[in-house]
Amino acid sequence: MATRASSSLLQHLKDTVAVVVEPWSGVTTQRMFGCDVWLVHGSLFALLMGYGRVVARLPLSSSALLAIDGAAPWEYGKKKSPTHWIMVPEDFHDDVDLLRDWLRRAYSEVRAMPAKKTAVKKSAVKKTPAKKTAAKKTPAKKTATKKTATKKTATKKTPAKKTAAKKTAPKKTAPKKTAPRSR
Repeated sequence: MATRASSSLLQHLKDTVAVVVEPWSGVTTQRMFGCDVWLVHGSLFALLMGYGRVVARLPLSSSALLAIDGAAPWEYGKKKSPTHWIMVPEDFHDDVDLLRDWLRRAYSEVRAMPAKKTAVKKSAVKKTPAKKTAAKKTPAKKTATKKTATKKTATKKTPAKKTAAKKTAPKKTAPKKTAPRSR
Protein backbone atom coordinates (compact mmCIF):
# COMPACT_ATOMS: atom_id res chain seq x y z
CA MET A 1 0.00 0.00 0.00
CA ALA A 2 1.25 3.49 -0.82
CA THR A 3 2.36 5.71 2.01
CA ARG A 4 0.47 8.83 2.91
CA ALA A 5 1.63 11.98 1.13
CA SER A 6 2.70 15.04 3.05
CA SER A 7 -0.05 17.41 4.10
CA SER A 8 1.55 20.21 2.05
CA LEU A 9 1.42 18.09 -1.15
CA LEU A 10 -2.18 17.10 -0.48
CA GLN A 11 -3.15 20.73 0.15
CA HIS A 12 -1.37 21.82 -3.08
CA LEU A 13 -3.23 19.15 -5.11
CA LYS A 14 -6.55 20.02 -3.48
CA ASP A 15 -6.07 23.71 -4.28
CA THR A 16 -5.02 22.91 -7.87
CA VAL A 17 -8.07 20.72 -8.51
CA ALA A 18 -10.33 23.32 -6.85
CA VAL A 19 -9.01 26.06 -9.16
CA VAL A 20 -9.54 23.84 -12.23
CA VAL A 21 -13.15 22.81 -11.42
CA GLU A 22 -14.30 26.10 -9.83
CA PRO A 23 -15.91 27.58 -12.97
CA TRP A 24 -17.88 24.42 -13.80
CA SER A 25 -21.54 24.40 -12.80
CA GLY A 26 -22.96 21.97 -10.26
CA VAL A 27 -19.60 20.99 -8.74
CA THR A 28 -19.44 20.37 -5.01
CA THR A 29 -16.63 19.05 -2.84
CA GLN A 30 -16.61 17.06 0.37
CA ARG A 31 -14.68 14.44 2.33
CA MET A 32 -15.52 10.80 1.61
CA PHE A 33 -13.61 7.59 2.07
CA GLY A 34 -10.91 9.54 3.94
CA CYS A 35 -10.10 11.75 0.95
CA ASP A 36 -11.31 14.88 -0.83
CA VAL A 37 -13.84 14.24 -3.59
CA TRP A 38 -15.51 16.36 -6.26
CA LEU A 39 -19.08 15.68 -7.34
CA VAL A 40 -21.44 16.91 -10.00
CA HIS A 41 -25.16 16.51 -9.27
CA GLY A 42 -24.31 14.14 -6.40
CA SER A 43 -22.06 11.78 -8.41
CA LEU A 44 -18.30 11.51 -7.97
CA PHE A 45 -16.06 12.49 -10.85
CA ALA A 46 -12.68 13.05 -9.13
CA LEU A 47 -10.88 11.95 -5.96
CA LEU A 48 -7.68 13.06 -4.27
CA MET A 49 -6.19 10.00 -2.64
CA GLY A 50 -4.26 10.28 0.60
CA TYR A 51 -1.09 9.02 -1.10
CA GLY A 52 -1.09 12.07 -3.39
CA ARG A 53 -2.76 10.92 -6.60
CA VAL A 54 -5.71 12.44 -8.44
CA VAL A 55 -8.15 9.82 -9.70
CA ALA A 56 -10.74 10.64 -12.38
CA ARG A 57 -13.85 8.76 -13.44
CA LEU A 58 -13.25 7.96 -17.08
CA PRO A 59 -14.24 4.99 -19.21
CA LEU A 60 -11.56 2.32 -19.17
CA SER A 61 -12.12 1.98 -22.90
CA SER A 62 -10.15 5.22 -23.21
CA SER A 63 -7.07 3.37 -24.42
CA ALA A 64 -5.51 6.66 -25.49
CA LEU A 65 -5.60 7.88 -21.90
CA LEU A 66 -4.26 4.62 -20.48
CA ALA A 67 -1.42 4.69 -23.03
CA ILE A 68 -0.07 7.89 -21.47
CA ASP A 69 2.97 7.24 -19.28
CA GLY A 70 1.92 7.29 -15.60
CA ALA A 71 -1.78 6.67 -16.19
CA ALA A 72 -3.18 3.45 -14.75
CA PRO A 73 -6.48 1.92 -13.73
CA TRP A 74 -7.17 2.81 -10.12
CA GLU A 75 -6.86 -0.13 -7.75
CA TYR A 76 -7.42 -0.32 -4.05
CA GLY A 77 -6.85 -3.22 -1.74
CA LYS A 78 -5.94 -6.61 -3.12
CA LYS A 79 -7.16 -7.26 -6.65
CA LYS A 80 -9.93 -4.66 -6.42
CA SER A 81 -10.20 -2.45 -9.46
CA PRO A 82 -13.32 -0.31 -9.73
CA THR A 83 -14.37 0.25 -13.30
CA HIS A 84 -14.26 3.70 -14.88
CA TRP A 85 -11.56 5.11 -12.58
CA ILE A 86 -8.13 6.07 -13.91
CA MET A 87 -5.23 7.55 -11.97
CA VAL A 88 -4.07 10.78 -13.55
CA PRO A 89 -0.33 10.73 -14.33
CA GLU A 90 1.65 12.46 -11.58
CA ASP A 91 3.30 14.71 -14.19
CA PHE A 92 -0.14 16.28 -14.79
CA HIS A 93 -0.48 17.40 -11.17
CA ASP A 94 1.57 20.53 -11.85
CA ASP A 95 0.36 21.09 -15.42
CA VAL A 96 -3.02 22.76 -14.95
CA ASP A 97 -3.93 22.54 -18.64
CA LEU A 98 -3.37 18.76 -18.87
CA LEU A 99 -5.10 18.19 -15.51
CA ARG A 100 -8.03 20.33 -16.70
CA ASP A 101 -8.41 18.15 -19.83
CA TRP A 102 -8.62 14.94 -17.78
CA LEU A 103 -10.95 16.36 -15.16
CA ARG A 104 -13.13 18.01 -17.83
CA ARG A 105 -13.61 14.62 -19.51
CA ALA A 106 -14.54 13.04 -16.20
CA TYR A 107 -16.87 15.93 -15.33
CA SER A 108 -18.61 15.74 -18.73
CA GLU A 109 -18.97 11.96 -18.53
CA VAL A 110 -20.57 12.06 -15.07
CA ARG A 111 -22.69 15.12 -15.81
CA ALA A 112 -24.23 13.32 -18.81
CA MET A 113 -25.40 10.52 -16.51
CA PRO A 114 -28.89 10.75 -15.00
CA ALA A 115 -28.85 12.76 -11.76
CA LYS A 116 -28.89 10.77 -8.56
CA LYS A 117 -31.96 11.02 -6.39
CA THR A 118 -30.91 12.47 -3.09
CA ALA A 119 -32.05 10.61 -0.03
CA VAL A 120 -34.03 12.69 2.43
CA LYS A 121 -33.40 12.07 6.09
CA LYS A 122 -36.42 10.75 7.96
CA SER A 123 -36.09 13.43 10.62
CA ALA A 124 -36.32 16.16 7.97
CA VAL A 125 -39.61 14.92 6.56
CA LYS A 126 -42.71 15.35 8.68
CA LYS A 127 -45.27 12.72 8.00
CA THR A 128 -48.88 13.84 8.09
CA PRO A 129 -50.99 11.35 9.93
CA ALA A 130 -53.24 9.48 7.54
CA LYS A 131 -56.88 8.99 8.35
CA LYS A 132 -57.44 5.61 9.83
CA THR A 133 -59.98 3.85 7.70
CA ALA A 134 -58.67 0.37 8.20
CA ALA A 135 -61.07 -2.15 9.65
CA LYS A 136 -60.59 -3.24 13.20
CA LYS A 137 -58.69 -6.41 13.65
CA THR A 138 -60.85 -9.30 14.63
CA PRO A 139 -59.46 -11.70 17.14
CA ALA A 140 -58.43 -15.05 15.82
CA LYS A 141 -61.14 -17.64 16.07
CA LYS A 142 -60.57 -20.48 18.41
CA THR A 143 -61.35 -23.89 17.10
CA ALA A 144 -64.26 -25.34 18.99
CA THR A 145 -63.81 -28.71 20.54
CA LYS A 146 -66.93 -30.75 20.90
CA LYS A 147 -67.68 -31.58 24.47
CA THR A 148 -69.60 -34.66 25.21
CA ALA A 149 -72.54 -34.05 27.44
CA THR A 150 -72.52 -36.07 30.62
CA LYS A 151 -75.31 -36.05 33.11
CA LYS A 152 -74.31 -35.13 36.54
CA THR A 153 -76.31 -36.27 39.40
CA ALA A 154 -77.52 -33.41 41.46
CA THR A 155 -76.19 -33.36 44.94
CA LYS A 156 -77.68 -31.01 47.39
CA LYS A 157 -75.23 -29.04 49.36
CA THR A 158 -76.15 -28.28 52.87
CA PRO A 159 -75.14 -24.88 54.10
CA ALA A 160 -72.39 -24.88 56.67
CA LYS A 161 -73.41 -24.04 60.17
CA LYS A 162 -72.46 -20.66 61.33
CA THR A 163 -70.56 -20.62 64.52
CA ALA A 164 -71.11 -17.73 66.80
CA ALA A 165 -68.08 -15.58 67.18
CA LYS A 166 -67.08 -14.70 70.66
CA LYS A 167 -67.39 -11.09 71.40
CA THR A 168 -64.45 -9.64 73.19
CA ALA A 169 -64.41 -6.29 74.82
CA PRO A 170 -62.05 -3.74 73.35
CA LYS A 171 -58.91 -3.17 75.37
CA LYS A 172 -58.81 -0.02 77.30
CA THR A 173 -55.66 2.01 77.00
CA ALA A 174 -54.51 4.39 79.63
CA PRO A 175 -54.27 8.03 78.65
CA LYS A 176 -50.71 9.24 78.07
CA LYS A 177 -49.29 11.52 80.63
CA THR A 178 -47.59 14.60 79.34
CA ALA A 179 -45.14 16.76 81.14
CA PRO A 180 -46.46 20.17 82.15
CA ARG A 181 -45.34 22.99 79.91
CA SER A 182 -43.17 25.68 81.30
CA ARG A 183 -43.96 29.24 80.43
